[in-house]
Amino acid sequence: MDFSQSEIKNIIRTKEALKAHLAADQHWSIYNKSIMSNCFVAGGIFASLLRQEKQFNDIDVYFRDYSSREAMLNIFRNISTKHDYTEEKKAGSSAKYAITFTNSRVSYIVNEDSFCGSPETIKKNFDFVHCLGHYCLKTDKLSISKDTYDACMNKWLIVNPAYGRTKETVDKHRLNKFLDSGYVWRDNA
Repeated sequence: MDFSQSEIKNIIRTKEALKAHLAADQHWSIYNKSIMSNCFVAGGIFASLLRQEKQFNDIDVYFRDYSSREAMLNIFRNISTKHDYTEEKKAGSSAKYAITFTNSRVSYIVNEDSFCGSPETIKKNFDFVHCLGHYCLKTDKLSISKDTYDACMNKWLIVNPAYGRTKETVDKHRLNKFLDSGYVWRDNA
């Protein structure tokens, strides 16, 4: 299935909204370009941005390699002592832990070591289809399938087929979080 012209415009607007958000945070501009070229944003933020919701919970940041991840963690740790970021390790369903840096505007989540790799490899660990979009900072490309777009726009809860679980075996905390926010089950096609 192809995207309609209005869907394409919405995807472009979504990419620009994410870029504007990152640009508005003064700390993103100080990052080393080689680190950022190995970084991408993925996850539920795209559902919120596609639906033009005013708020979203966090930005999930992933890295293609461990050294870029560690360099970014060091940058965040350095600025967190000088600015309004706080660091916290959080347990998550898709990772043993994620380090979260929070300021008054948003939380940036840098996921654990085992989550370094290509977007395609990492997204196999994502539980729901609406989380499968990703934005590559190096190429300035937002990748989203029609199935992901539709799941985001319609708040459909569909288990990612690559995840290897069923709706009965997904993490109940995450499941309830989405159901409580208005998502509805839709069986995998």
